[in-house]
Amino acid sequence: MSIDNTTGRTGSMAQIPAIGAGFAPAFTLSGDIWLGMFNITSSVATQINFPYLTRFVEITNHTSQSALRIAATQNAANNINQSQDKHYVLSGSSGPGSNGPPKFGPFELRMNTMWLQAELPIGTPGGNGSFIRVGVLAGLTTIPAKMYPVITSSSGFDGVG
Repeated sequence: MSIDNTTGRTGSMAQIPAIGAGFAPAFTLSGDIWLGMFNITSSVATQINFPYLTRFVEITNHTSQSALRIAATQNAANNINQSQDKHYVLSGSSGPGSNGPPKFGPFELRMNTMWLQAELPIGTPGGNGSFIRVGVLAGLTTIPAKMYPVITSSSGFDGVG
């Protein structure tokens, strides 16, 4: 499953010319807001495509007792090479003294794509045990996503799966 949000920008942000992924000033400004709520299953990894490179990302798991895999590649989300575990697992349980659902971030991560997949067993959000509800908040730069390379371990990015 792929979710692609490539809507164009409006206003003054649309006037900035395309620049490369290494253009540091683009990461010093506050990010433009990008929000999404997704139903994530365990049967297939869900690809989230950002229209511009992210400045920061925050992920919230809104389903109690259900863990979420967060990864840079589809293989890592699917846990293809189980001996390497190249994904992060966000618990569905709030720790003692925590307020609200479990969160990953906000982290300053430069990315154009990420992969999410539910870990078994899946809890019961609203009486439906087939998916978990996940919120994604990102701050976007002015750098188009196409200006960033495809991240895979075979292209020299160690640690991504």
